[in-house]
Amino acid sequence: MPVTRYFFDISFEGTEYAGWNNSRKTPTVKGMTDKALSVILRCPVRTTGCTQTEKGIHARQFFFHAGISCLPPDLFIQRLNGYLPGDIAVNSITKNIPCNAHARESKISETWECRIHFLKDPFLDLLSIFWPYGVPDLKMMQLAAAFIQSKEMAFPAGGSHVNAAAPEILFSQDQHSLILRFTGQYASAVSVRKLAFAMLWAGSRKISPEALPYEMRNMANSGRVFCLPAKGLHLTGVRYPFDME
Repeated sequence: MPVTRYFFDISFEGTEYAGWNNSRKTPTVKGMTDKALSVILRCPVRTTGCTQTEKGIHARQFFFHAGISCLPPDLFIQRLNGYLPGDIAVNSITKNIPCNAHARESKISETWECRIHFLKDPFLDLLSIFWPYGVPDLKMMQLAAAFIQSKEMAFPAGGSHVNAAAPEILFSQDQHSLILRFTGQYASAVSVRKLAFAMLWAGSRKISPEALPYEMRNMANSGRVFCLPAKGLHLTGVRYPFDME
């Protein structure tokens, strides 16, 4: 039977997973979706994700594609969600896409958010990062982002330059939390976490924005860790040059 490529839009809370697909010993989101599709369709199904994630990273919107010969029309999403664990949800399935569309290679951009809170709250701790140094200075954070982007920094130990527009800095109305939002064609999760940490570090006046490029180039030898925990990082959007129905 001919195989049709479908795009799946899913969400997941990544605490219990080693990422989308980077471990053979720890459960992965890909492993769970492959198994669910294979069991329900009664044939082996292998998926390809839109990007890689690390252990503990979450996704509000994540796409994968799979080649399927026959997709049951009735209540398939409900059946799939009924089989998957509670921390993974299928939002929609798209069939009418270009025949050569690829979940990873066809994307135009992806949007990542780092979520940070300044008042310690155990109910936020799974999905956000507690920053114990107080509310950072907005202007210093913007200067730090400008310096790093102007230098086209490459991040040592896991990440290329963040190919993204200037990060959005969104404070909550009560100033108790913020979101750092990065949108670009490619930005590895590690790079986003390091850039977010550098911005917060400068915003808390622990280091000057001018010193950040030097410090980040030498972090491998300095013994200092410029990286936020994975639990506060969320993939919130992925765009393609075609419509998702």
